[in-house]
Amino acid sequence: MKNLLIFLICLLFFTLGGVYVYLEYKALPNIEAKANELNADLLRIENANTRLNELLLRSRANMDTNYDMLVRASAEIESLLDNLEEGYLTEGADESSVFSNRLKTLRAAFINKLDSVEKFKTNNSVLRNSERYAPEIGQELTSLADSSGQPDVSKLYSNAVFDLQNFSRQASNIEPTKLKQMAVQLRQTTGLMPEYLEIEIAQFATHVETVASVKPKTDRYLSVALNSALDKTDSVASSWVPMGSQSQAHTNFNLLCVFYLIALTLFFLITTALVFRRIHKLNQHNRNQSGETLAANLKVSDLQESSSRNEELALLGERVRQNQPELSSFINQIRTGLESLDSGLSDLLKVHGNAVYISSHAQSKSPDKATISALLREQIRLVRSTNTDSTETIKVLQDTQRNAREASDLISKVIMEPASSE
Repeated sequence: MKNLLIFLICLLFFTLGGVYVYLEYKALPNIEAKANELNADLLRIENANTRLNELLLRSRANMDTNYDMLVRASAEIESLLDNLEEGYLTEGADESSVFSNRLKTLRAAFINKLDSVEKFKTNNSVLRNSERYAPEIGQELTSLADSSGQPDVSKLYSNAVFDLQNFSRQASNIEPTKLKQMAVQLRQTTGLMPEYLEIEIAQFATHVETVASVKPKTDRYLSVALNSALDKTDSVASSWVPMGSQSQAHTNFNLLCVFYLIALTLFFLITTALVFRRIHKLNQHNRNQSGETLAANLKVSDLQESSSRNEELALLGERVRQNQPELSSFINQIRTGLESLDSGLSDLLKVHGNAVYISSHAQSKSPDKATISALLREQIRLVRSTNTDSTETIKVLQDTQRNAREASDLISKVIMEPASSE
């Protein structure tokens, strides 16, 4: 009863432990859902990056229309990056992990991209302004040079406008140095044109020089912005593992499961050992009981056999007592006959022994006649003194044999009669 109570208490304890482990499992952060959420956030960053690239390409030709959208797209990417770090670089996370390093690399790439976007917007605004106003000023100066009788100056202005427009195109082969040299030549025409056009000529030369110096920077920043942060999100997604509190929660749960399984295994091993021990004791008890039962049965059998033997002996004693006079008579007659036979046989043996001695002495090498004669006389005396009535001896022998046979039959009858009476 005590062992059963202990077993039930342990079973209840492990049942409650299993319920606790299950509740801990249900309370764990969903790593798969977190991974899907990470992929969704990275996909939003990729989509925002794609929109930003499209706006950059459109802004190259039309900055005014796309400027505000560029600002919003840059702010969206910054917000997505902040949310990504806050959501996955939790407190206690390993800052040297692959995921942390790749996430930092991704943020650095986008920071570089956004910095290039800002520089692109600044330089592209200046470029678009110069590209818009330089041809207008150049065409106006060309007309004024024609009216002032300066065909060479007019041609210079016309060529500057043409080269400026060609240079503004993306696939232009005109070198920036050519426009810078042309800007110097435009300033040199100030003395050939009316004095009131000096400011406009300076503005025209300045626009040409600005386009020549700003366009390469604008194209470079645009290229950097378009090519930054490419394929960075894939590397981040492939390296993500639970970190910080999530990782600690799963580690603690794994340890809890290990301890619970070890305790459960020990419990079942101990329970199994106790069960086998109990079975062994029961088997030993059954064997002992079987041995005791067998011993008791043997003892009863021995008692029954002893009782039966005592009864037989009692019956035999009773039969012997009843037949004792008759047996005594037979025994006395047999003893008398044997005594008679013994006396006669004793004399005969003496005669026979004396005859053998006489014969051996007579056959010696030097027999003594006197001795032989004395021995013969003694032999004759013994023969005469011995009862030689063979008929009487035979009769005594037959009577003795008959009495012995009758006594044997009587004894057999006495011994066998108790057994037949059962």
